[in-house]
Amino acid sequence: MARDSRLDRWLSELVATPGLTAIRDLAEARRVLLDDALQGVELVARYEGRIVDVGSGGGTPGVPLAVSLPDREVVLLEANERKCEFLRGWESEFPNLGVVRGRAVGHVVGERAAAGHQQQRGEHGGPDAPADDIASRHHPTLAADGAPADRWTSASRHGEHRRPR
Repeated sequence: MARDSRLDRWLSELVATPGLTAIRDLAEARRVLLDDALQGVELVARYEGRIVDVGSGGGTPGVPLAVSLPDREVVLLEANERKCEFLRGWESEFPNLGVVRGRAVGHVVGERAAAGHQQQRGEHGGPDAPADDIASRHHPTLAADGAPADRWTSASRHGEHRRPR
């Protein structure tokens, strides 16, 4: 993927904004918050539908996914209003990005709720409409040898958890 100046600006502001990340070094932030998030693009691209970044914090992995998959709607779901304010500032930069303040527990995921939700929100819904797929980056995870390892999983519309091969 070609370097996108919007991601550079987002990452710089993320590092500069107190309370969003403990990382203060921009090169380290690029490695940990951006490059690592981009590792999930191939997995997430295999599935169709809306992407929800649960507990988005400062926007990773959702913002990098929105840039990498411009034809997919990406919803940043975050419970902290202060973090949501930061994220909302980026909605105009990334047209496929939406921010919802809330917790995963309060949101219905999958086809089971789609019909009822469309009645409430209209045919196209909004950023808080049900998601077909949730991408989640879990860490720290221990590899077989006990070393820390990152793991991406995708919860399908049927509630299954799939790991990359």
